[in-house]
Formats: sequence, C-alpha cells, structure tokens
Amino acid sequence: MNYNAAAGLGGMLKDGHEHYFDDSEGGAVVARSIAAACELSRMLCSSMGPQGRCKLVVNHLEKMMVTSDCAAILSEVGVEHPAAKLLEKAVHQQEQECGDATNLTLMFAGELLTNTLELMRTMGWKHAKDILEGYHLASQKLLNDLLPNHCVVQTIGHPAKDLQGLKTVLKPVLGSKQYGTQDKLTELVAQACQIVLQDGFVLQPESIRTVKILGGHLGQSACIKGF
Repeated sequence: MNYNAAAGLGGMLKDGHEHYFDDSEGGAVVARSIAAACELSRMLCSSMGPQGRCKLVVNHLEKMMVTSDCAAILSEVGVEHPAAKLLEKAVHQQEQECGDATNLTLMFAGELLTNTLELMRTMGWKHAKDILEGYHLASQKLLNDLLPNHCVVQTIGHPAKDLQGLKTVLKPVLGSKQYGTQDKLTELVAQACQIVLQDGFVLQPESIRTVKILGGHLGQSACIKGF
C-alpha cells in the first residue's frame, strides 16, 4: 500500500472518503450522526397526517412513484448513513408489526434526536450517560403511567364477532389515509376482515382482493364473499 505522508490520511483513503475526528468533549461524530437522522425526519415531516403532502420518488430504474407512506418512500430512496439507517429499520419494523403509523415513528424519533442534540450542546458530551438515563426514565413514565390512562377505546373478544369494535379501530386508521371517505371504507374493510377472520385469529392480507370497475365510484362499492 502506497501512503503519501505529505497528503496525510486523505492520501491513503479512496476518493470520496472522509474521516472525522471525534473529540472526547464535543462528540463531533455523534452530533453529525444525529444531524443526519434529523435531516431524514425533516425531509418527510410534511407527509404526516391526512393532509400530508405526497412525495414524487424516482428510483434507480427511473420508475416514478407518488406516495405519502414513509415506509414506501424509504424503501426506494436507499438510505446509506448508519444513523439514518437505524431510523429506516425502525420504520420498517413498525410497518411489519402494526401496518400503520410509520410517519409518526420517524417524526417522533426525529424530535427526540433533535432534543438530544440540544441537550448535548447545553450539557456537553461528558453528560451523555445522564441524557440517556433521562430518556430511559421518561420512557418508563410514558409506558407505565401516561399511556394506560389515555386509552380511547378497547375491544374485547374476537374481531369476527365484534363488528362495532372493529369499526371503531379501523375508522381512524383509514381516516389518516383516505380522509372524507373513511365511513364507507370502514364498513367495507370491516366486512372483509370479518369474512377472513371467521376461521382463525390471523388476518392474511392476500386473502382480500380489490377489483376496480371502470365508470363506477366509491359509493357503489360492495363486499362480496369469495372462495
């Protein structure tokens, strides 16, 4: 390996590579990693909510996609930064486990990291353990005391039998994606879920098929039991 001493460390690395020196007081590398993750959150914050803006994504195959779903956007953009990659994995995990609230996951994580960066600038990097312990105590307070007391609705029983409870759960989820038509869609989706869940507790999305009919509108939609 040829190493040009006059060129320094940059002469040993390939073109395009950068090296950052993390001083023990300022935590420069950690601060830059947090800033990169916050930038990813800021880029997609306008897509949150029922009135969120859609993003036009063009992948490497020049395929265009217009969506406001955070998980779908991150799947196409190809995040490479290690810190931002952690947020991407958290979003995909949220998508797999709950199927919704991916934008909320990214925005909430971005706000926490933004506050962390402010605490680092105020308290200094030497208090990193204290900052981490503070977030841990706050999470325990949230999970044990605050969230249980703010439960809006709770469903009991099999979803295939509790139609009203199923509608109550589905309506806000559909309203965040299709605002204004959530009442009609809730009725259709609840009926489809009940048909699929008659034989068990596991819902297979591929068991429900949607068919578009040219010339029709949403008010003419109906749920038909298939086989």
